[in-house]
Amino acid sequence: MVDIIEFSVNKNTMRRKQRKKAFTLIELMVSVFIFLLIMTGVVTIFTREITAYRVARETQKNIENAQFTLNYISKVLRTSEVNDISSTEVYAYDHSQNKCFVFSFAGDQLKMSKQEDGTTMIAGDCTDNAFDMAPSISLTIGKVTGSFGGKESRNGAEPGFDDMSAVNVGAVTTMLVIEPEGGARDNLGNAEKVYIQSTSSLRDYTKAGMAI
Repeated sequence: MVDIIEFSVNKNTMRRKQRKKAFTLIELMVSVFIFLLIMTGVVTIFTREITAYRVARETQKNIENAQFTLNYISKVLRTSEVNDISSTEVYAYDHSQNKCFVFSFAGDQLKMSKQEDGTTMIAGDCTDNAFDMAPSISLTIGKVTGSFGGKESRNGAEPGFDDMSAVNVGAVTTMLVIEPEGGARDNLGNAEKVYIQSTSSLRDYTKAGMAI
């Protein structure tokens, strides 16, 4: 009889111990909620890092492309006679290639059109009325705007000056404004832009009266 009672007591004690080891429903819900909070934070941080890396990579790629474009334009202009220049377009006749080149800003891109092969054009004809020009192509990638500025080579007085012997070697300044897609924004919500600029001196010594 004593053995039966002891067995019964031991059995009840074991049941109480087993009940103590189990989790309640509330404990499980709290644990799941905390786990979800941690995972949400981890995913959010990871997503932000991936987005920042993508934007930085795209920005760097756009900047490298813009720098290459500026170097190419400078190379063409250094041996060119600029026939016409405005804030959005440059018409230049490259004496090294005997071709007309047109650089222009349009549709958030810097574009170029050049004289087609097998056609004839002389310096001075490279204007907005020039024929035999190939379709324009984009030189930049991403969203790029900007402007041109400068002066043409000349041998003679500048407007408003009396010194007719004045010699002016022209120059063209190209400024590019790169707006990275998805990039950082300021307090007003405007995208933070990257500005790069290059100035090319024109080696049109003949037009400037400095032929050698």
